[in-house]
Amino acid sequence: MMSRLKAPFAVGLLFLAGIVMLVYMFRTVESDSGTSGDTYLVLGRFDDASGLVKGSRVTISGIPVGVIQRIELDPDNVRKALVAVRLDATIKLPEGVQDESGFYRNGTLIRRLQGSLLGDYYLEIVPGIEGPPIADGGHIRNVVSISGIDAVMSKMDQGADILPAMNKILVDLTAVTENLKLTLGGEQGAERMATISESVAKSAENLQKITADVRTFMEGGVANQSQSIVEIIQNVERFSANAERISAESGELIRASLENLRAITSDVRGIVGQSGPDVQQSLGTIKGTLEKVEESLDILQETLDTLHHVARKVDRGDGTVGRLVNDDRLVNDLEDTMAGASDFVTKIVRLQTHIGVRTDYYARSETFRTAFSLRLQPRDDTYYLFELIDQPRGTVSSYFRTTVTDDPKASPIVHETVTTTEDRLKFSLQLAKRLWFTTWRLGILESSGGAGLDLDVWRNHLTLTGECFDLGVAGTNPRVRAFLQFQFLRFFFLSAGADDLANADRRDGFVGVGLRFLDEDLKSLFMTSPNVQF
Repeated sequence: MMSRLKAPFAVGLLFLAGIVMLVYMFRTVESDSGTSGDTYLVLGRFDDASGLVKGSRVTISGIPVGVIQRIELDPDNVRKALVAVRLDATIKLPEGVQDESGFYRNGTLIRRLQGSLLGDYYLEIVPGIEGPPIADGGHIRNVVSISGIDAVMSKMDQGADILPAMNKILVDLTAVTENLKLTLGGEQGAERMATISESVAKSAENLQKITADVRTFMEGGVANQSQSIVEIIQNVERFSANAERISAESGELIRASLENLRAITSDVRGIVGQSGPDVQQSLGTIKGTLEKVEESLDILQETLDTLHHVARKVDRGDGTVGRLVNDDRLVNDLEDTMAGASDFVTKIVRLQTHIGVRTDYYARSETFRTAFSLRLQPRDDTYYLFELIDQPRGTVSSYFRTTVTDDPKASPIVHETVTTTEDRLKFSLQLAKRLWFTTWRLGILESSGGAGLDLDVWRNHLTLTGECFDLGVAGTNPRVRAFLQFQFLRFFFLSAGADDLANADRRDGFVGVGLRFLDEDLKSLFMTSPNVQF
C-alpha cells in the first residue's frame, strides 16, 4: 500500500514546491520595483498611453525606480491620458527652466518605450539638469508619447498623403495626352494630311508623264533616225554602183574618187554600227538629269507653298512676325520699355557713391578694428550702406548640445550650451532714411540683425551715433555701441566712443581715424589717373 501512495505523494510535494516558487518570484518582482521605501507621486500627460497598464515598471537608465499607479483621462483635456507614477523618494527630478515659448529647457523628460514585440510597454525617465525638483503630485513637463517602432509606423501613415499628389500628376498626364490627340487628330491635322496626299499624287502624275515622254523619245525618235541612216547608206551604195559604170569611161580620176567615196561609206557604216551603245548611254544620262530636275521642281513647289502659307499667317497677324507687323501694341510696349530704361539710366547717373575706410583702436583689449564701407545714395534722404569689417572679437555663435554617456561616475545625460568664436570677416548691409537732423538705419549690422541712429549735431561735421546688434547670442546682452565722429579737411574724420555698453565684462573704449571719398572725388581721381599700357 505504501508503494501505491508513493507516486501521488511525490506529485503533491512537487505541486506545493511550484506554488512556493511562484509566491517567492512574485514577491521578488514586487520588491524590485524600486518602491519599497518612501515614495512620492508625479504625473505626466500623454497623447497616447496604449500598452501601459497599472503596475508597469518605470526605469531610469534601465534601472527600475517606480511603477505606474493609475491611468485615467486628463480632466483638463479629455484628449490626453493622465498617468500617475509612484517613484522612490530618493530620486530627485529637476523640473527645468521655462523659456518664452513655454518649453521647459533642460528639464526632466518621460517617454513611453516598447519592452518587447508582444506589445509590452514601460516608461523611461531622463532626469533634467536645471530647475527646482518636482514635488509630490507635480507634473513632468516634457513628455514623449510615441517612439521606436510606433514612431516609424506613424511616419509611414503620414506617407499616405503622397497618394493624392500622385493622383493629381496622373490627371495632368491624361490632360497632356488628350491635348496631343487633339493637336494631331483635329481638323488642322486632317487638312495637313490632305495637302500632303495631294502633293504626292501630283508628283506621281508628273513623273508618269515624264516617263512616257522619255519612252516615246527612245522608241520613236531613235528608231526613225536609224532608219534614215540606213536609207542614206543604201542611196550611197546605189550611187556607188552608178559611179562604177561611169568609171569605165571617166578614167583614173573618177576611179580614185569612187574609191575615196567607198572608203567614206565604210567609215559611215562603222560609225553607225558603233554608235548604238553611246546613244543608249546618252539617253540614260538624259533620263537621270530629267529625274533630278523633277525632284528639284518638287522641292521648289514645296518651298513656294510654305512661303505662301507663311505670308498668309503674317497677313492674318498670326505668330510673332505677324503680331510684330500688324499689332501696334508691341510697338507701344517697346516704347514703354525704352522709356523705363531711360528712367533707370537716369537714376543710375544720379546715384551718388561714397567709399570709406576706418580703423579703431580698442584700449582695454589692445586690438584694432578695421572697416571698409560703400555707400550708394540715390536721393538726398535715402542711402544704402555696405560694410566689410575685420573684427578682433571674431564671430560668436552658440548651440545646445545633449551628451549621453555610459560612464557610471558621471550623469547619463548631460545638457550643455556650447559657445564658439571664429576669426572671420563680418559684413553689414543697411537701409538708411534721413528725417530732419536724424538718420535711421535698419538691416544687417556686423553679420547680425541690428539698427542704428545718427544725430547730426553740427552741419554734417559732428555726428553722434548709436548702434545695437548681436541680439541672439546666448548668455549675453545685446551689443550697444555709441561714439562721436568729427569730419575735417573734407576727406578725414576722427571718432571716439565705447563698445558693448550692456555687458560689463566686455565693455571697451576706442578711438579711431578714417578716410572718406565722395562721388566727385572719385570722378576726379579716375579722370586724372594715368592710363596703364602693356
